[in-house]
Formats: sequence, C-alpha cells, structure tokens
Amino acid sequence: GPLALSLLALSLAAQPPAKTKAKAKAKPKAPAVTPAVAKSESGLLQVGDPAPSFKVARWVKGGPIASLEKGKAYVVEFWATWCGPCRETIPHLTELAKVRAGKATFIGVDVWERGNDAAALDAKVDAFVQEMGEKMGYAVCRDGADQHMAMAWMKAAGQRGIPAAFIVDKEGRIAHIGHPMEDSFKAALDGVIAGTWDLKAARAAADKAAAEEKAEEAREQARQAAWKEAAPAIQEAVKAKDWAKVLVLADAAEAKHPDLKSELKRPRFQALVVLDAAKAQALLDADLAKPTVETCMGTAALLLEEKGLEKRWSEQALALIDKAVALEPRL
Repeated sequence: GPLALSLLALSLAAQPPAKTKAKAKAKPKAPAVTPAVAKSESGLLQVGDPAPSFKVARWVKGGPIASLEKGKAYVVEFWATWCGPCRETIPHLTELAKVRAGKATFIGVDVWERGNDAAALDAKVDAFVQEMGEKMGYAVCRDGADQHMAMAWMKAAGQRGIPAAFIVDKEGRIAHIGHPMEDSFKAALDGVIAGTWDLKAARAAADKAAAEEKAEEAREQARQAAWKEAAPAIQEAVKAKDWAKVLVLADAAEAKHPDLKSELKRPRFQALVVLDAAKAQALLDADLAKPTVETCMGTAALLLEEKGLEKRWSEQALALIDKAVALEPRL
C-alpha cells in the first residue's frame, strides 16, 4: 500500500548515488556478469583468429561433437542456469538454429555454474535443459572442472558476461563475438553461411569497438575518481543542511569535472527544493520527461525525508510513487 511504498522510498534515500556507465549501444538484455573470470589485458582472442580447441566434459543434449570441423559453420554460445538473460535468449537461438538447420551447428556450452558439487551441478543443468524442452532446440554441453571452455574461449576473448556467442566460419576462424540477440550477430552468421562475410572488415570493426570500450572505461574510472574527490565536502554540507554551500560545491565540482552532472543532480535538487522551488521543479520536470522507477522513487524519497517543505512537495512525492508503480507494477 501507500505506506509501504513510502517506507521503500525512504529506504532509497539512504542509498548512495548509483554509479552509471554510458554505453555507445546497449546490448539486448544486459548479460549476466560473473567476477570469476577477469578480462585479459593483452593477447585477447579476436575476430579473425583460429578458433580455440573445442573440449567439453559432458553432453547434455545432442552431440557428441569431438571437434569443430573445417567446412562447417558453428555457433558456440555460453550460458548458465542462474543467468536470466540466457534463459530469455535460448528460444531466440532455437529459432535461429531451426531456420539455419544443415547450414550451421549451434552448441550451447554451460559455464560458470555456482557450487562445488559436480553431481549436483550436473543434475541442475539436466533439469534446466529438460524444463526448457523444445525451446532449447540445439546441442547442449557442459564445461569441465578445468574450465577449458571458459578459459580458452571466454577469458581469452575478454568476455565477462553471458550470454555470449562465438561464430566460427568454415575455415575454423572466429568470425564474430557478441550477444546472440544483436542484429550484428545474425548478419555475421548469415554472411558466414553464404560465404560473403568480410573477415577483414569485421576485424577492423571489432578493433574499433574494443578501442571505444577501453576509452569509455578510462572515462568511467576518471569520473569515479572525480566523484570520490568531490563527494565528501558535498555530503558534509548536505548533512549540515547548508544548502547554499551545497550549490556552490556542486557548481565548482561540475565546472572541474563535467562528467559528474548525474552524481550532482541529487544534492543539487535537495538544496533547490529548500532554496529555489522553481529551479527544483525545472530539474524534476526534466527528469520526468523520461521517467524511470529509480528516478521516481529516489526523488520521492528525498521529498519525503526533508521536513518542513511546502505541502505541494509531499503531494508530488506521492504522485512520483504512483508513477513508479505504474512503470513497475511489482512494487
């Protein structure tokens, strides 16, 4: 009810500003990430390189396939039972495999399962595949205790999230690495099947994407360092309710580090609600042009937490909670 939602909003007020990372192009259903396999800093497996050896511990469905044969195209896709995005991708892969039956072999490789009991994990994967039934209409196998597939394929290519798919062309080379629901994946697969895939151009595009990702990671690290430098003084001023000082510090921080605009929005809004209602309203309206559950609930929390505000702000807080519920009914 409204009381529970208000309490949820208040709990959100205690959370620190979320760390955000801009993406040039968001992947469909962001992949689940495991910290178990870190990104290699050099010598990455790349598009155009020979595919690593294919060695798995156990076939769950279809197979066995001892090796990736020349003259055949393959999709080697990595997944895990705990990975929500993987579950959503599986029916899509099945449809791709159906349409391209006899033209490309699809293999789902289970990796990164959580736990040490091998027999229990085998049973868990078997049950998962059985549950998926016809929705998982391609060969399925498991990585071994030596994590050969996770290491020789995923870690070697710097892939930290699943689902991730490798397309291997008829010459045994890596033709594409990426999320299997991206348009680029389908284009690469059809190009490989047709024999029209430009491997040189694909390698150049992959190199460019890798350089852009590296630059973005550097920007993100710089942004986090800048916030770490600016945050203590701002948070101290917020705690003291010295709102004029909050605005001065926020303006100075943004002038020095323009990338901190999102982090500074929260303390700036808190100060303006008290000092300049019109400017606070303008900030709120800008946020609500494209509302999200996080924005609505976070702003509502700030408004409900601050005592002594005009009545209209508490009314707006309740309206924001209603909007959040409309966006995400499970709240």
